[in-house]
Amino acid sequence: MATTTVTSPAARLHDRSPEPRGPALFVGRARELETIHRSFEEGARLISVLGPGGMGKTCLARQFARSTCVLPSGLLDLSSAASLDELLACVADGLGIELPRNAGEGEVCRRLAAALRALGPCLVILDNFERLVRFAADTVERWLAEAPEVSFLVTSREPLGLGEEVRLLLGPWSVEEGVAFFAARARALLAGGELADSDRAIVAQLVERVDGIPLALELAAARLPVLSPAEILDRVRRRFELLRCGRRDVPRRHATLHAALDWSWDLLDEGQRLAFLQCSVFSSRFSLEAAEAVLDLGDGQAPLDVLQSLVEKSLVVRASAPGEPARFTLFETMREYAAAKLADSPARARALARHAGYFAGFADACAADAWGERARASVEALAGELPNLLDVVRRAEGHPDEAARIAVALEPLLYTRGPFGRSLGLLDTVVHALDRVKDPALAAQTLVVRAAIRRVSGRVADAEEDLGRAAALLGARGTPALEARIFHLRGNLARDQLRVGDALELFTAAIARAREARDARTLAHALTDRATVRYDTLVEDPGAAEALAIAVAAKDLRMTATVSVNRALMPWVFGAVAEACAHVERALPTLREVADRELEGVARIVLGSGLACAGDLPRAEAELREAGRIAHTLGRHFFLPMALSFLGLILLWGPGRRGEARAALAEALSLGPAGGPAIIARVGLGTLAADDDDLAQAEAELELGRRELGTYPEPNVAFCVEVLEGLIALARARQRASAGDVTSAGELRRVVSRRVEAWLEPWAGPGRPARLRGDPRLGALGALLTGPIVLRALAEADAGHPRARGDVDPPAPPAGPAPPETPLPAADLTVGPGGRWFRAGAAEEVDLSTRQVFRRLLGALLEHHRAGHEDALTVETLIAAAWPGERISGSAARNRLHNAVATLRSLGLRALVVTDQGGYRLRRGANVVCAPDPDPHDGARQDRSPVAASGGAGAPRAPVTRRR
Repeated sequence: MATTTVTSPAARLHDRSPEPRGPALFVGRARELETIHRSFEEGARLISVLGPGGMGKTCLARQFARSTCVLPSGLLDLSSAASLDELLACVADGLGIELPRNAGEGEVCRRLAAALRALGPCLVILDNFERLVRFAADTVERWLAEAPEVSFLVTSREPLGLGEEVRLLLGPWSVEEGVAFFAARARALLAGGELADSDRAIVAQLVERVDGIPLALELAAARLPVLSPAEILDRVRRRFELLRCGRRDVPRRHATLHAALDWSWDLLDEGQRLAFLQCSVFSSRFSLEAAEAVLDLGDGQAPLDVLQSLVEKSLVVRASAPGEPARFTLFETMREYAAAKLADSPARARALARHAGYFAGFADACAADAWGERARASVEALAGELPNLLDVVRRAEGHPDEAARIAVALEPLLYTRGPFGRSLGLLDTVVHALDRVKDPALAAQTLVVRAAIRRVSGRVADAEEDLGRAAALLGARGTPALEARIFHLRGNLARDQLRVGDALELFTAAIARAREARDARTLAHALTDRATVRYDTLVEDPGAAEALAIAVAAKDLRMTATVSVNRALMPWVFGAVAEACAHVERALPTLREVADRELEGVARIVLGSGLACAGDLPRAEAELREAGRIAHTLGRHFFLPMALSFLGLILLWGPGRRGEARAALAEALSLGPAGGPAIIARVGLGTLAADDDDLAQAEAELELGRRELGTYPEPNVAFCVEVLEGLIALARARQRASAGDVTSAGELRRVVSRRVEAWLEPWAGPGRPARLRGDPRLGALGALLTGPIVLRALAEADAGHPRARGDVDPPAPPAGPAPPETPLPAADLTVGPGGRWFRAGAAEEVDLSTRQVFRRLLGALLEHHRAGHEDALTVETLIAAAWPGERISGSAARNRLHNAVATLRSLGLRALVVTDQGGYRLRRGANVVCAPDPDPHDGARQDRSPVAASGGAGAPRAPVTRRR
């Protein structure tokens, strides 16, 4: 919409306003336009639109004049002016005033003020004022006083510093605004071409990569005639090469992103330039204290003053809210520009050294507060500075001692919040530089930290290796505190593997060393952990009470919650589930408060299985699923198989959950080394096989469980194996009864008498937990987890007849005639779209929608089968396909693959997945059919993923209307 025509000299002002440059397109900025309008309506007469180059200040000012402002308006481009004379000449030319020769600056300012006063009510836009700020008091301030009906809208990279000035800082576009702009440019440049939905997702990433800077997006969009959005995104890493413009109607300073920043660079003095360059060593937000430690200006300038000037010039951004401690940052585009200028300067190495030294000292201070009432604040402080701390860790080769100090201090944060994959990658970087760390004790501490994270990631052998290296580094110089820590970690590794005797001995040694070192923190941990392995008594170890007293005296919330969870474990094992759940429920609010995700996951497993024993199956399932979600968030945590195996057993209790139970048990079996969770998972899969009268498979699972039980003889796990033995015996008797054996009823009763009833009697003996005692809410944990299965089998044996196969509730009759279906051809194996399910022959469908390992494994076998290869897929190929990107030792990887293949066979592919020449393949000649995607309008089969997709763009913004 054109601005209102006015008479001279206002008409002259309007006539000299340049036409809008750039695309005839304005996106977003509704809030900013409303702010300008409201400020003028409330009486403001000078508004400065501030922001770095390329942020769209001029476009916003033009749009306000065209669409919102009701006054006559004109724009004066001051980009060519650098002195007061040139400023006055530009304004005079814009107003059509011929200045007298040899007139002084005062006289010229007076004449211009009179000309402005003659305009009456109008808006004057002074564009690109940043190089003229020092003249604002002599010009703009005087004109405000002498032309009271004129308002000024100024665009500048720094404020004018006048009393009447209202400042509007113009930030970057939102992702939605950036995508909308890019789509509009695509339509203009590609003759009506529209961005595909997939391209919009790519453009959203592009907007984030260029910090939402409008000029950067305009220059990127200019590449659309020759590059796709994906190619532009890929090349934006070299943004200063890519973001150039060949258009002739664009000012030179906006022709490239680099030129736009050069314009700002030229406005800085030497101190500001030095500070701006050194700020680039911060890759994220930084505090004023950090800036004062890292910035070395050399000439006595205060970093605070220079930093403030950079904020005012829009090169550094204040990233904290008003009232919060000051934190600053650079847009990534600015940081890259400054880093490139600093790269070849010796000042860079000195700045990085100061950066590493400051943050290592910060980490040391946090580590000193990591125990006691300041423990939570210490972890939160580390989390607040994590990006800067990790920058030092990534530069471990250059600053090994500082990186090791930070790695040690970060342990409570890395351990409790994960993700462990990233944590281990960072620790690996530090460990690779340990040969350059001067202090052997510091190097040993770093290895202990990595061992702790490796342990909770399920990498038992690697954790043991780290502890061995740490002990070797210490040698005879070892300190009792660090030795206590090593003994404690080794005790936890033994406990994880159910080597109860070894764990008890190691925890006892840790307690002795910790007392010698007066290390209250390790002492409390070792005391409470030792209490969890006291299988030799039904009385709680007094160390648990001592640990709680230590934690309470230190006012350490996390340690207090840790003691509560550990105090729940022994009642949980021995069947006092109400007591165990009470301990856990007291601890959970604190664990959430201190954000200890690792311990919260363990606590929810205890609570979930305990609730199941008490009969609250819906809540039990919810707790175990939440534990699994936490484990996934942390990064394949060692307690994930336990959560899944318990979940699988619980799903066996109710009808209609066979497929879900099988999938949970199979995933538990595929995730890690043998142990208690694997044995429990095999019991569940064996139970399913026995229910299906597949006694060969049930016997196979039983044999594997027995074999693993030899290494992990925990009493409750042993009881689960014993239950499976009895269920198989019952199934055999049931089969004979189904075949018409006249002695079947008597044999069923003898089986019940010999096995099932024996489970219901007290289990006598020192240190042995009580048994089921006829009630699924009492007795040992193993009995409780398998109790409903046992009682169901007992009821069937009492009835003396075979149980109907399957546990799926009968379907309700259809409401009307079913639509005709296209039958699939007869097949040995039918696979759903994307491998989300499969069906072997006429068997029931097996859901893999949430089981990525099995989907990838089956997909590799299918692809190999379709290609018609004669040889089998090698073990190495299948491991890489099923667990892409994971690093694991050869024997562990082969064991994991063996378990995964065994699980696929147990799910129905026993006759189809064959072993050949040390590898695996699908049976030659097998007829494999891929089911088509269902009709999108047919809800009969949807992806069974438990995570529902959500999202979508919000409602469109209301258009900005012109106010009259």
